[in-house]
Amino acid sequence: MVKDITALPEGIEDRSVRVNGDVIPYLSAGDFGPWVIMIHGAGGTRREWVESMGTLASGHRVVAPDLIGFGDSPRRDIVHSTKYLGAFLTSFLREVGIERATLVGHSLGGRVCLEVALHEPVAVAGLILIVPMGFGKLSMIGRLLSTGAWWVNHILRRSQPFPKLEVRLEEPDLAIFAGVRCDTLLIWGSRDIYFPVAHSARALEAIPNSSLTVYEGGGHAVHLSHLKQFMSSVEAFVATRE
Repeated sequence: MVKDITALPEGIEDRSVRVNGDVIPYLSAGDFGPWVIMIHGAGGTRREWVESMGTLASGHRVVAPDLIGFGDSPRRDIVHSTKYLGAFLTSFLREVGIERATLVGHSLGGRVCLEVALHEPVAVAGLILIVPMGFGKLSMIGRLLSTGAWWVNHILRRSQPFPKLEVRLEEPDLAIFAGVRCDTLLIWGSRDIYFPVAHSARALEAIPNSSLTVYEGGGHAVHLSHLKQFMSSVEAFVATRE
């Protein structure tokens, strides 16, 4: 695994905590206010939230971990399912001392946040899901790009950015999400080439108490490409839960 040694902005600290015996790195910012936990997608790490955390830290306590098997966290030769990753995130929250938080998740991270909301509802004040996985298969272009990236890493003998995964791109029974009890904000990019915006309608219908915001011209990582708009969405959503 390649470590990102880029210096962090003032006010954001790189910390670690032991979860189920594993040392897990995470970023932390802010000293007061409601908790916001930010979870990366399959190709990401905790570092992708640096700019978001810097903005939120003035009135929130913000934490962004590497999911187990990703980034600088330990990786074992086992299958990582959404159930496994959800249980890990629940344990992480407990070890850091977070009893209740708004969970923000991108793609696979969004599906992991849903897992926590379904099984530990008391711990989740709200969900902000950026193109969450589970509501439709990858587009043809998405499959080509993902497969191509995998083969490039394989041929060059580079580590893949993710562990062995057993996740459903499209859940066979969307009724499982009826158990989500908190308010949920869905965010999609109108030009997402991996999970097209048409998937958002399925998510909106499947998740109770959900609303949808579509960022015009946005792709798969609108939390990076549309940072100001994204931060406005997050701050407005979290403010209603304070």
